[in-house]
Amino acid sequence: RTSLPAAMVFVTPTTTEVLQWEGLHLFHFESSTCSKKVRTVLALKELSCTLHHVDLTTHENKTEYFLGINPRGLVPVLVHDGKVILESNDIVQYLDDAFGPDSPIPTRRLSDANTEQALSAEDALHMAMRTLTFSFRIPSALGRVPDDRLALYKDRGANIEGKGQ
Repeated sequence: RTSLPAAMVFVTPTTTEVLQWEGLHLFHFESSTCSKKVRTVLALKELSCTLHHVDLTTHENKTEYFLGINPRGLVPVLVHDGKVILESNDIVQYLDDAFGPDSPIPTRRLSDANTEQALSAEDALHMAMRTLTFSFRIPSALGRVPDDRLALYKDRGANIEGKGQ
């Protein structure tokens, strides 16, 4: 393995069972654009992964269990041998770094300017995709979060770096 980028977002979970997990585990939502991106990379690299569906429409991402894994309450989240990685682009970079050399598909090293440019362009589109997803895919009544539930996670992710994708 090569060294990982310093800006990558890792967390120490309070849902400690994930620290004992072996292999790749992905917390995702079926309609999440960022989750789809990570699932696509996993498939292209032919990596075996245990999928954990997090139902955003029922606020499963705001439960104590999930907030103990990602204090922001966002998907996707990758757990690899007990290491928790947040942010879809960080997950893609991590997978490329950890599995790129032996991958059955050609991968670009992340120092390649084209790869960084592509990930940056995707970042710029992220908020627009989030708006579309929540405007058309998730009914507004399900998107509303009661104040008592908001209190569970509002401040938890404030000290985590990254852009929240």
